[in-house]
Amino acid sequence: MPTATVRATLVPTPESTQAAREVFRTPTPNTGNVIVQAADQFFNPAVITVKVGTTVTWNDVQGSHDVVADDGSFTSPTLFEGGSYYYVFRSPGQYHYVCSFHAGNGMFGDVIVGP
Repeated sequence: MPTATVRATLVPTPESTQAAREVFRTPTPNTGNVIVQAADQFFNPAVITVKVGTTVTWNDVQGSHDVVADDGSFTSPTLFEGGSYYYVFRSPGQYHYVCSFHAGNGMFGDVIVGP
């Protein structure tokens, strides 16, 4: 008897994207080196809070991605699975960034840098 294969594509909604951001938010300021994973079509954690001087490293764990700051302060090359990119945050502020390949699907994040 033949069987059918059904494939589903999940499309993030604004509500599910916001819920994921709340789940993946770091609760307290971090220092040293903070790791953010780029997977499928999201960053994990999507929002982090760090202190000035912290290095943030984005590790690509699935697919191909890049990391592009809205203000132009940092732009990674295209990352492939196993690749990484880092940036040292030397000034306080909020840095919004996207994966330019998946921004339309809600793949963006924020680094909040405090003194």
